[in-house]
Amino acid sequence: MSSYCIRKGEHRLVVDTTGQRLRAEVDPEGGADGPALFDEDIDEDFDSEGAWPAPLHSSVTAAGLTSSFVPLVALAAKAKAFDDRLMAALEGVLHDGAGEFEGLYSWLPRLRGAVEAGTVGRGLLDAAAHLCGEPVPTPTKQRLQCRRWLAKFKKDPSASRPLGIYTQTEALADAFRHDRLLQAQLDLDDAEPLRLALESHPDLLLRYRAHLALIARITNPLAHPSVLDACAENVRFLPPSDALENRLVLELFGNAPVPDGFELVPELVAQLRAGGVSSVPEDDDGWYAHQFHANAALLEPSAAGLEYGPAYCRELEETFGALFTLTRETHVKQLDIPVGGAAASPEFLVAPRVSVEPVPTYYERVAAAYGFLSEQLVEHLGPAVIDTVPVAFGGPSIRNALLYMELLFAGAAAASRRELAQPAAFESRHDAAVAVFRSWQADSVRDPDLSVDLRVAVPVYLDRQRQTVRLCVTLGVETRSLDIEFVEPPRYAVHGPSSDDTNVETVGRRVTILAPITIECDAYEPPSRAEVRALCELHKTPAAIADALDGWRRAS
Repeated sequence: MSSYCIRKGEHRLVVDTTGQRLRAEVDPEGGADGPALFDEDIDEDFDSEGAWPAPLHSSVTAAGLTSSFVPLVALAAKAKAFDDRLMAALEGVLHDGAGEFEGLYSWLPRLRGAVEAGTVGRGLLDAAAHLCGEPVPTPTKQRLQCRRWLAKFKKDPSASRPLGIYTQTEALADAFRHDRLLQAQLDLDDAEPLRLALESHPDLLLRYRAHLALIARITNPLAHPSVLDACAENVRFLPPSDALENRLVLELFGNAPVPDGFELVPELVAQLRAGGVSSVPEDDDGWYAHQFHANAALLEPSAAGLEYGPAYCRELEETFGALFTLTRETHVKQLDIPVGGAAASPEFLVAPRVSVEPVPTYYERVAAAYGFLSEQLVEHLGPAVIDTVPVAFGGPSIRNALLYMELLFAGAAAASRRELAQPAAFESRHDAAVAVFRSWQADSVRDPDLSVDLRVAVPVYLDRQRQTVRLCVTLGVETRSLDIEFVEPPRYAVHGPSSDDTNVETVGRRVTILAPITIECDAYEPPSRAEVRALCELHKTPAAIADALDGWRRAS
């Protein structure tokens, strides 16, 4: 049985939430204002006379919320900041190596020396090395091949311009350009020297396959065949990864022009809801697919004991679009870009006790995604690497950091299900995870991860006809009021003197959630994080920002 007690003087009210049923709906007025419906004994931190403004905020911290209620977006922002740090650490492993895993920068020079000089494939490896600081080869034929690759690459900013975390340090920017160049398409003849060199050096072949296997698990299965495929028409040395949204774009517009007014996220939502596509990860899918599946939980929210109002469902759909953008941006280097009662106060007020936005399925899927990634990193890198390599300088190891994030989201899910009075959530196996979540929640307003600027842009497909790139852009977050009311109130009993005369009233509760604002627009090249944020500061409103981004950096 789930119960709690409220005391007033000699009286105490015992509330049994086992049979309660709640309904959550966003305030139709839009802003997060209005009186609180939660008395001081239940939520002393809520300001009943204050009003929440609804401007665009750059971060969760900037929205000025308290720790008494955790919006979904706060946990998502925490995950985004962690994911970016984790990806930066994994890039270090992929390129510099760790433990027994030899990084790309270590074995690739040996492969370069084994590939026939003057060939297109050797020119590709020479050009990638030059992007990391090595000189252009001196021999004429080699120099020409190298410079052809560099010229072609630099002419395409949608491929060559670092985005996301890859703008934070020169090492990450080098890794971005290096790997993006090696994602370039090769025909069968040009790939042949690379394949022969790999097959004639078993140690290099082993490391090449290990590298491809790891990036396929960190992000997703590869979207194109590698140079080892002797029959494919077009191959890549480091193939980018596939994604559900990429397949949808190719299915819709692989051989047809993109129609005016088309937006990817609404189409993705419609396809997911209609069953045209499924977010459930396949056995060979990577971490990105598991993250996408977690985000998709917001499109069909479901939790026993809670009804979701239509306006709140629309708000969760908007949040899905924003999380899609933020998640894809973390993987931006590796993902392929397809072409295409004011009455007398009663003695007791009983209101829903909700301390985290009630979307437990989303939290569970995020936790499962972190668990999946941890298992894959152990398999592909070995325990010694993930137990010793830190996510950030001086921080916890990759394994411990992933475990913490898994427990944080599992705890949020269990806490939410307990507040919804779902019996299974009260099993003792959830206690440790709930403790991790509650510990984080208590100090969440000071978590530096929630100060991370959420304004980003990420390319999702190229429009060959218009010669533009479609961008999904998160402009910031707004506050919203979410009203949580009883559909079926809990049972209660009053104990104390003259208990029959005690007035008990059940009321709803209003909490503040965060609504990310996301737009789609077309540009000639993707803007960096800094450029997106500068435009947001200058133009302020979504419409003005969209106008400024549309056709960004038209060729002059």
